[in-house]
Amino acid sequence: MKIRKNIIFLLIIIATSMTLLCMTLMFNIVRDGRIRLLYKTNYNELLIAGRNILIQANIKYEDPIAGGRVDKYYEIPKHVKIPKIISSLKRIGKPSIYIHNDGFLRIVIGKNRDNLYGVYIYPEKFEESYENYHYGNKELISGLWYFDIGYEEYRDYDETIDSLIKTGKYPY
Repeated sequence: MKIRKNIIFLLIIIATSMTLLCMTLMFNIVRDGRIRLLYKTNYNELLIAGRNILIQANIKYEDPIAGGRVDKYYEIPKHVKIPKIISSLKRIGKPSIYIHNDGFLRIVIGKNRDNLYGVYIYPEKFEESYENYHYGNKELISGLWYFDIGYEEYRDYDETIDSLIKTGKYPY
């Protein structure tokens, strides 16, 4: 009986250790992904690539309700070639790429509410579809906006993103 208890205790310790290890690895992958996107990505190249996708896709969007906001996302058509800078984001995490009915490209990295971030790429001469339009959380360059779930959840998150953009490091 004592041996069984020891084995069960050992299995609990192993399972707990494996869970903590996996959580630590996921946390570091998400942190590294933000660094790669914000510090190591060429913003101009990313913007041009995204705008090329929008031009190639040539999607006809549904008209939004007058004065209202409608969020509808379209898949990238199969004939559109995804530029290397965007396909290389797979190193960060498999990006989901969609075209919003307002006409901008949305690249999302992360699959759940805890690590959702990415960029919005707006076409040249973009027109806001409603009053007080929200482009994203942080403008990286004109037409390219970063978004991150952390902006809604954490105070002083802007300081963290500024540090990643400038130094490639977290401020803590």
